[in-house]
Amino acid sequence: ANDKIRIFSIRTGREPDHPAYPREHLYTVFERAYRATELEDSSPSLVATFGAPFDPLEFETHIPGAVRHWTEAELLEPYVPMPHASPDANLLAKQIQNVRSCLRAQNLLKRPLWLGPVAWSSHPLWGTEKLQANYLLRLYTIAAANKAHRVFWDEFCDRGSEPSRAHARDFCGLLDADLRPKPAAIACNLALFMLTNTKPLEPLSTGSLRVHPFDIELQSSRWPGKLYVTWTEGEPTTSTLAIPIGIAGYYAFDYLGAQIDPIKVEPLTHETTSSSDDSTTRILTFTIGPEPVYIWDVVTIPRKTESKHDHNCMEAH
Repeated sequence: ANDKIRIFSIRTGREPDHPAYPREHLYTVFERAYRATELEDSSPSLVATFGAPFDPLEFETHIPGAVRHWTEAELLEPYVPMPHASPDANLLAKQIQNVRSCLRAQNLLKRPLWLGPVAWSSHPLWGTEKLQANYLLRLYTIAAANKAHRVFWDEFCDRGSEPSRAHARDFCGLLDADLRPKPAAIACNLALFMLTNTKPLEPLSTGSLRVHPFDIELQSSRWPGKLYVTWTEGEPTTSTLAIPIGIAGYYAFDYLGAQIDPIKVEPLTHETTSSSDDSTTRILTFTIGPEPVYIWDVVTIPRKTESKHDHNCMEAH
């Protein structure tokens, strides 16, 4: 079928169970893989996987020509040396930025960049089911903020049911072994709905506070707006975030969809308020902790043709 995708790995030799190809043969390996798949499919899609940990020097010195000529997308296999810790602690954003820098240097930045396979476990040794869901949203947010096109979660369903008899990696699924949806399944569906077709803006992070703003482009033709995904990493574990909100209202909810209320609502002064009907009219202050929160500034008032049932976003009072 024309939608088949072949993925193969480039290894740097740092992993003893995955010996590296001789460097002088890398280009030949790419070409042979392409030619082999071309025999089955006239338009093969090859994706190069950059092994963990990613080696920028390896890419710059030996791989660019092969990537340019024989692949259509690039996939970063994240390096997670601390599987019990957060994506932030495992420097996920930096890893994506390293790959993008290499692609930019080779004028390949328009190539799709994929991320995965990657997952966090709900095994008691590494965390809980809610913590797994928490880290899933952080993963998807960091990927979207750094312009990754796809994220591949490693497991759909747990492979074990008894923590004492299974490895922690057997509990990376979105469903448990009995096919019960875990909190991660809810977080995944919500993340895909909120982050699909968004444009990342400059991060607003300070100290332990992580703030990733996005422009909502095609997600909703009724309510375009600005989305903030925010949490804290490290100390202090709680912080406050003030968000300007327009007259059209807002949504605020956590990574599992539970409503979040601001701790303070302040009107803007006359000097700072625009005369436009869609202007920012007030500042909402939220308490932010380790559990990620979505704050959606709707910005634009829905069209008058829509019913009241459609316009059910919370007003900022």
